Amino acid sequence: MSTTLPNDLWDYVIQFIPALCLKDMISVNRYFFNLAMDYRYRQISFTYLNERMLWMLVRLKCAVSSLLLYSTLTARRDPAVSYRVRTIYIYPDFLKEEVYARQPVRVRGSNSRDRSDILRYKLFLKTGKCCLPVEFLMEWMQDVLSSLPNVVNYHITWAGLPDLLENPATLLLTIFKTAPIQLLTVTISLQNIRTLDMCAFGWLHNLQELQILLQHDNGLSLTDSGTLCRLASAIKSVRKTLKSLAVESWGPIHLSELLARIDRLPHLEKLLVTLPVNDVQLGDPSCLSAFLDLHCDSLRVLALRAEEHVEAGPSNVPSEPFFLDHWLQEALQGVVLSKVQSLEINACRILPETCIACIQTFAPSLTSLSLTGQHQSVQFIDQVISTFSERDEQGLEYLRLGSVTLNPRLVDLLAEKLPGLQRLTLQVKDLKPSSPPSPPDTFQSLSRYELRQERLETFFSEMETRRYPDWHLRHVELVLSMEEAEFWQTHVEALLAECVPSIRSFG
Repeated sequence: MSTTLPNDLWDYVIQFIPALCLKDMISVNRYFFNLAMDYRYRQISFTYLNERMLWMLVRLKCAVSSLLLYSTLTARRDPAVSYRVRTIYIYPDFLKEEVYARQPVRVRGSNSRDRSDILRYKLFLKTGKCCLPVEFLMEWMQDVLSSLPNVVNYHITWAGLPDLLENPATLLLTIFKTAPIQLLTVTISLQNIRTLDMCAFGWLHNLQELQILLQHDNGLSLTDSGTLCRLASAIKSVRKTLKSLAVESWGPIHLSELLARIDRLPHLEKLLVTLPVNDVQLGDPSCLSAFLDLHCDSLRVLALRAEEHVEAGPSNVPSEPFFLDHWLQEALQGVVLSKVQSLEINACRILPETCIACIQTFAPSLTSLSLTGQHQSVQFIDQVISTFSERDEQGLEYLRLGSVTLNPRLVDLLAEKLPGLQRLTLQVKDLKPSSPPSPPDTFQSLSRYELRQERLETFFSEMETRRYPDWHLRHVELVLSMEEAEFWQTHVEALLAECVPSIRSFG
């Protein structure tokens, strides 16, 4: 009689196994072997030069030869380790001059056998310096990166590394030719972006998500036309497949000029834009309007953030404090995006009035709203929800707010004005009743702990009397950032489950 269980049953079993334990179950059976190997090698990183990194390079490219060197480690080795890699993080700290010895070992060549044999050498001195030649390591890594056929997520960080023995630009782009990359994030400084071959982005025939984070170099500007032209060229190279674009900056950038240089992206569904707060370098607001109008048929998700960048030097003239808000309202005036379903606003540096104006612009078609970045009062949330009151069709299905003070008035408001809400996420700063639990003259006689306990007891007492049978809420996610958050999380979830019978799960 066969004792082999179907994979569907094993799929059910692994739901109860913590992810960190899967890699230790490699010897259970063939199913767990493949599962553990996938978990162990699905995500790798090349950052700091050490024996662990060299061992990973051997596993990826020299698995057969290395069996002779690490027999105890490779008794169950899968010869196709490279096919399991799905995500790569790379940060070229391994090219810093200070990590290499002045007298490197002599390596016969750069083929697979020689690369595995190098592990016989004493590769690191007591000082931690590597004895391998940097040229050998570069050639080896290029060979490895070009032999990973199933990488779909690729994350590059190249900033804050001024003293490198070799320019890693070519190395970083090697994988573009061979891997079906779908998600690419590039965190890079201005000085380094000038050395990248933007034509290489044309090799990314499967790219769907592109995230670019620009870091500001001292003495350099992110506003020169040459840099903006290179960025626009890279984005236009992947226009045929790109669905999500995020452009963020840790320094001033001529946002309008960059957007004006980008052609229509026919499949763009999500756009995230970081706006500088204290800079007149936002440029012409009509450029943002034109870019949004250009993608009105495809855009489904719009995310807006605001960041404050401080520059040193005589040219740093503070801008008018309400400049961004006036600019943003002007940019969105007259914009009609009838197919935008989700709006995400980080309101940390955006005025409440401007947030309301943005929400009103897109409210007719929204089914999802995320409003985070600052503490939000019940009065402000009431204003936000009121923008959806004129809709005849179904209103919001998902709402994320944070941070908030959870009290019965807020729950009453959400249940009354958003009866069709399906999912709710709240970043909770505190729990408070609708009214003070004790008369003001008794505050001085109570300690801080006693006041807090009385406030929490009153909150639970008020909520226990409430029921919301007409609220269709099905999923709630609470993120508590208060004292004893883990303890109170369980009690608040149990309380809401009693008050809202329709809730089926908590996240």
